[in-house]
Amino acid sequence: MPFMAMRWLIIFSLFVFAGQARAQDQPEPSKVIRLVIGFPAGAGYDLIGRMVAKHMGDHLSGKPKISVENMPGAGGLRVMNFLANQAPRDGTTFGLTTGGVILEPTLNILTRAGGGANFNIEKMGWLGNPVQEPQVIWVMSRTGIQSFADLRKYKNLVFGASAPGSDAFTMGQLSNRLLGTQLKIVTGYDGVTAVFLSAERGEVDGGTATLSAIKNSHAQWLQDGTLKIVAQFSQQRTAELPDVPTAVELANAPDAKAMLNYFGLKFKLTYAFVLPPGLAADRVAALQTGFDTTMNDAAFKSDLRKIGVVLNALGSGDVKQVIREAAAADGVDLAHFRSLLEP
Repeated sequence: MPFMAMRWLIIFSLFVFAGQARAQDQPEPSKVIRLVIGFPAGAGYDLIGRMVAKHMGDHLSGKPKISVENMPGAGGLRVMNFLANQAPRDGTTFGLTTGGVILEPTLNILTRAGGGANFNIEKMGWLGNPVQEPQVIWVMSRTGIQSFADLRKYKNLVFGASAPGSDAFTMGQLSNRLLGTQLKIVTGYDGVTAVFLSAERGEVDGGTATLSAIKNSHAQWLQDGTLKIVAQFSQQRTAELPDVPTAVELANAPDAKAMLNYFGLKFKLTYAFVLPPGLAADRVAALQTGFDTTMNDAAFKSDLRKIGVVLNALGSGDVKQVIREAAAADGVDLAHFRSLLEP
């Protein structure tokens, strides 16, 4: 074989081999994808996460199975740290955390409770959020409380929470320090399900939870009046609770309103689906498209309706805008806000 022909054959062979090697480094389209949920099995986050996992694979190349793993800890920080530092960066792993992580760089709510935030929020990738949902203050009707005005009159009503830094603890604390309540917040419960059980036994009088958590586990309590929702932590009233005031509305002082409005940003991202940093742009785009298409999937919407959840999705671009708003914290005295969050 002439020298030049041999030379080009070698170059071509090397090119093909390099291409095959790169292809082997990439996950196969049919490979199992892993969804890591930062909360225990059986809770609202687990339910929403598994619903997305059930349908999203149908909208990805090769229709991969999406396996689900629960990785609870530190209010969603554990899964964020895992994605940022340990998860493979090949598009085969993504996670579900709470919108509260977007306030960590400014308020340090979760890390104050003992966790570590070993991630850069601006470098993480984002898929979106299927449901914008408020956290609500609920009380058992046996207390005689029918409104937030009633709640302000009572001293030492017992509210259950998992730990300092959890949503239930933080919102009870903000209610006491910004809205004039005098709640006694008892920690140590293993999630909202345990708090509901304690309420049923008469050991606690109320607490806070996502609206879907109440609807999924104790819809009958809402229907028959066993439980009463008296406030919602969000920037605006949700359509499902048009007569329940927001914490922003209930606050009197302008600075309190500003802080609670800022805090309400996290509920725009109640169920935040997040990617590890450093993924190739095409992988990010494929997963984002798959997520967005899932949000418009008729079967997915039907399954959400069956569990009483109202679809109100944000895409990745919307999520990034909320993160920018959180970083700016316009009009909020962050030092004062952080001082209010101290135990």
